Amino acid sequence: MKNFAYLLILLSILSCRSDNKTVKPVDLHDIEAAVASAKGSCKKQSMDWLRTMLQKAEEDRTKFAHGGQYIGEIALVKGRNGSAVYTNFGLGSGGIAYYLFDCGGNPITDFETISSKNLEDRKVIYSSL
Repeated sequence: MKNFAYLLILLSILSCRSDNKTVKPVDLHDIEAAVASAKGSCKKQSMDWLRTMLQKAEEDRTKFAHGGQYIGEIALVKGRNGSAVYTNFGLGSGGIAYYLFDCGGNPITDFETISSKNLEDRKVIYSSL
């Protein structure tokens, strides 16, 4: 019985062993990181429209400056025509489930260019939640 107790202690110590690899957590409130990620995905030098949207989201998150219209998340999704930006911000819609924008900031109205599977697999780059 004593050997069994030693074996259990040894196994519990070994199971707690770390491989010393640390993963830096993603800060979903980091505007610059979100813009950089979007620019990389979209292969764009500038995405001022997205930066403006993110700044409003941060103002809404910290001060409720826009009445909650920018509370939600921004993510990158893949579509038939390349990358797109997804957001579930209200943006004054009164209840639309989400918006899609092309990399130039133009609304995508043909929702069939993005599959529901791609929406599920979106990569969240910012959250004001």
